[in-house]
Amino acid sequence: MTFDPTQDESAAADNGEALPARLRADLARLHPVPAVPSGVDAAVRAAGRAYLARQRRVRLWTRAGAAIAATIVTCVGLRLALPPAGPGEAGPGVAGGSAPAGRPP
Repeated sequence: MTFDPTQDESAAADNGEALPARLRADLARLHPVPAVPSGVDAAVRAAGRAYLARQRRVRLWTRAGAAIAATIVTCVGLRLALPPAGPGEAGPGVAGGSAPAGRPP
């Protein structure tokens, strides 16, 4: 639970986190909330956005690299698993063997 001196009693009571008024005042006096200039706040937010954008780009390139690697592994695996086509046999994707159409084999 974090302390928020601006939180009113009704909102705290809704959450089940109500504090007595005197305790709230004492806590506010002992731990004042510092004012943050808007420029500092904007700089922190901009740095956070840049960091998250960099993470998204790294994730995207990692996924693309993994997809390319999987494609290469699949192609190499298929190439090694399939027997090579002989001189008179039809290769993969070639209809009717290796002789050109209209010529005797």
